[in-house]
Amino acid sequence: MLVFRNVTEFDIEAIAELEKQIFSDAWTVKGLGDTAKQSQAFITVAEEDDQVAGYCIIYFALDEAEIARIAI
Repeated sequence: MLVFRNVTEFDIEAIAELEKQIFSDAWTVKGLGDTAKQSQAFITVAEEDDQVAGYCIIYFALDEAEIARIAI
């Protein structure tokens, strides 16, 4: 069953690995970790069978939001 939840510090390396597999301009573990700590950023994780299956990184300000990255 697919579950959506907030990112945890334990997800960052799995997200970085997906980044490397999918994107030529992959975000680093440090970059992802720094983003997860920002108050104007939100990272949601799609998890299946206790593994990260996808994620979405969103930046928001006031009444606007921007999807910075989405991957499955």
